[in-house]
Amino acid sequence: MENKLKNYIFLITYAIAIYFIFQNLSFFGNIAFRFIQLLMPFVYGFAIAYIVNWPSSCIKKFLNKNINDIKMCNIISIVLAYLFVFGIFAFISIIVIPQIILSFNHFISNSNTYIYSMKNYSNEMFKVLGIDNYVLIDNIPEKIIDFIKTESFMFTIFGFMKNFALTTYNWVVGLIISFYFMFNKDQLISKLKRIANICLSKKHYFTMVDILDFSHNVFGKFIVGKIIDSLIIGILCFIGTTVLNIPYSLLISVIVGVTNVIPFFGPFLGAIPSIFILLVIDPIKALWFAVFILILQQVDGNIIGPKILGSSVGISGLFIMFSVIIGGGLFGITGMILGVPIFVIIYNLFGNYINKKAKNIV
Repeated sequence: MENKLKNYIFLITYAIAIYFIFQNLSFFGNIAFRFIQLLMPFVYGFAIAYIVNWPSSCIKKFLNKNINDIKMCNIISIVLAYLFVFGIFAFISIIVIPQIILSFNHFISNSNTYIYSMKNYSNEMFKVLGIDNYVLIDNIPEKIIDFIKTESFMFTIFGFMKNFALTTYNWVVGLIISFYFMFNKDQLISKLKRIANICLSKKHYFTMVDILDFSHNVFGKFIVGKIIDSLIIGILCFIGTTVLNIPYSLLISVIVGVTNVIPFFGPFLGAIPSIFILLVIDPIKALWFAVFILILQQVDGNIIGPKILGSSVGISGLFIMFSVIIGGGLFGITGMILGVPIFVIIYNLFGNYINKKAKNIV
């Protein structure tokens, strides 16, 4: 009787708490959002440490064969891994970014000429199609200037600068935190394993370890593979656009390479702004680029991508599209990139669960 009374009291208290939370959902939502914002440097730090851990592990395996001191191997491998990863970013920053800025400034300085050229192409096309009011396109530059002068545009720029400053702060603090993660990785993993071993039964503990190992392999292979794949696509795009004498080949290649990290929709997201830039400059070049990028993405999707990613995806194109749409809708660009490996993990876990149930039934 006493246990039943305790259960009833617990259920009533639980129901009142749920009702109170739903009645003040916006308040608790703001608290949760603020808490997540405060944790973002730790998220960025973990992301940096996770990426650095891959070259660090490879370097450590090599050093273990030549150096007997485990602690020294660990320190050297971590330092070399950071130098390797940030050396790549520094190389890109020193070589590529100035060229991108130069191309962008050149594009802006010649924008009037490009707009005039686009107007002439458009007007000629409208004449051929028999459209009478094609002269309306003459107002485009004035409309662009009027939009730039509006208050909403200034608020947009201010919001962008604020988000950029906050993101930069999170990455800088995250970099510092990543050093702590890397240099204390073994101790952190040991403590987490001990806590899990105490809190969980042996069966659930080993199940959790298997899931984490599988998730680590899927995430690692997918992210590293996608970065390598995008780098290759960016280089091939630069070579192709240079051969075809397409303007701003480096700027366009960087756009295509960066957006290629996003599965399925990445090639289209990169091609659309690039084609728009070329349409303003030279519509014929835009057509040649569209054909080239279509061929390049077919090569990537059927040859380069499968060779690099291997079996790390292992799901059909329909499920990839589904995971990218859902992930992007919930978490933006990050969700679009990470949606596929997360779906692969869920897909395999659910598949294993169904197979076990099917064996039990038989």
